[in-house]
Amino acid sequence: MGNLTKLKHMDLGFNELTGQLPPQLGELKYLNHLDVGSNNLSGELPGNYANFSTWDQLRWFSVAGNRLTGQVPKFIANWNGLSYLSLSGNDFEGQLPLELLFNMPNLQYLFVSDVRSSAGFPFPKYANMTGIRYLVIRNCSISGEIPPYIGDWSRLKYLDLSFNNLTGGIPDSMEKLNLKITIEVQGDGKSFTLKQIIDATRKFSPKMEIGRGRFGIVYKAELPNEIKLAVKKISPHSKQHGKDELQREIFNLKSLHHENLAGVLNDKGRILNLVDKKLASSYDRKQALIVLLLAMKCVNLSPTLRPKISEVVSVLEGEKRIDEISEGDDTPSANIGGLCGACSRVLEIEPIS
Repeated sequence: MGNLTKLKHMDLGFNELTGQLPPQLGELKYLNHLDVGSNNLSGELPGNYANFSTWDQLRWFSVAGNRLTGQVPKFIANWNGLSYLSLSGNDFEGQLPLELLFNMPNLQYLFVSDVRSSAGFPFPKYANMTGIRYLVIRNCSISGEIPPYIGDWSRLKYLDLSFNNLTGGIPDSMEKLNLKITIEVQGDGKSFTLKQIIDATRKFSPKMEIGRGRFGIVYKAELPNEIKLAVKKISPHSKQHGKDELQREIFNLKSLHHENLAGVLNDKGRILNLVDKKLASSYDRKQALIVLLLAMKCVNLSPTLRPKISEVVSVLEGEKRIDEISEGDDTPSANIGGLCGACSRVLEIEPIS
């Protein structure tokens, strides 16, 4: 491969490549695009890839979705012409050289995730990355507060700092960013800024709280055009296994495509949105709510806290009230109960008497 001395563009992504990255790639003086993402490559990034800074041609580098190990090498920060860098979804470990990566003035896209570290580390005090458009640093053991200078990155469109150990609040400087949150409401994609989401929850006011869970507090958000949504604010105290569980839950929700999953809070809060519309007004409102709450108990994330089949049958046959189901005394069960109550409040449904 080192004989391809004139090679400029190499894209081998989404194959089944194994083994280690060829060191010979570091000798390709004209290479400006290297993408080997979504394979099964292992080992560390070869040391002679530092040569890319000498050739000063590389603009795109992606090794995302492999099994690469070791530390993220500092020499990457010397690839001055780089505009796209993706290291996500590998087995890197140790402290990220953010003080270097955040001083790559030509970088527009930076994706890093799942970097294990025995100790947390903060964002650098200073940064020179004003051209950044997409920034993802997810699950990388970053601690401390979000730096205010991120609010000065006027071109930033997408920001993901989730599953870290961040503290404090969102800097006021970030309110001027043009970050958008896209929400599907009955099939229509609507975009809202981060500031609109914060304002819609009245700055996460306790008065807007509708439920609590293992991962944080759920707030009611009142958006323009009578759009009402539930917004979960993730707790910074969530443990890593809880974060992994929440991440799986998010990915599962992304695969759901029912027409009323998002519209349920937008259509005047009626429970009819959760049942077959063909039933029209012929369904029993109270029985429908019982079935919904029972279903929520049956999908408790902790299998040991789900009701027994015999108990479910007893509730459905009217022999036992839903609040008589044994739930144990663990936190997850209490959270399901809180979620049920939150569902009743958000949908403006009277409690079962």
